Amino acid sequence: MEKFTYKVAFFTHEIDVSKELITYRGKNIPGNSITGIGFAFVKAGQAIAGGLLGGIIGTTIANKAFEMGGNLDKNLANLPNTFGQMIITYCEDGSSQKVLRVPISAGDENCKKMMEAVVKIFSEKFVGFGGQPIVEKELKISHKVTYIVVGIIIAIVVGILLYGAFMEPSGF
Repeated sequence: MEKFTYKVAFFTHEIDVSKELITYRGKNIPGNSITGIGFAFVKAGQAIAGGLLGGIIGTTIANKAFEMGGNLDKNLANLPNTFGQMIITYCEDGSSQKVLRVPISAGDENCKKMMEAVVKIFSEKFVGFGGQPIVEKELKISHKVTYIVVGIIIAIVVGILLYGAFMEPSGF
């Protein structure tokens, strides 16, 4: 098992990689349960918007509901010198598909070594790298929950605004 330590922005990440197991932040993913791996990179403006709005919902909005196209690349020599996520999809014990997102920085040498090790070990499950929407589409990640949550948030905000607009002043 190889242990990799690298920095993304101000945070240090540790990940253990072997054919039998990937371990990240206490989460152990057996190698045989992994269904796909991809490296998703985002543009700086989208990353800032996604970070400000929070997690996958912000990223979905920042990526304009996954309308971005593009192609996947498998040649690690072409890695962009930016940050993103290693996206791992897996199924444990016949359960539904789960997703683990690991922050990556292609500018960090240790992170590049980790990415190369993952591609070498899981070459048959590596879909490639590219823009986040195209990688998530290739890995067949469902975004129905995200759209439902965004719809609920919008409905609540509209409801509060309508309630406030039609409520009579109390006249203190």
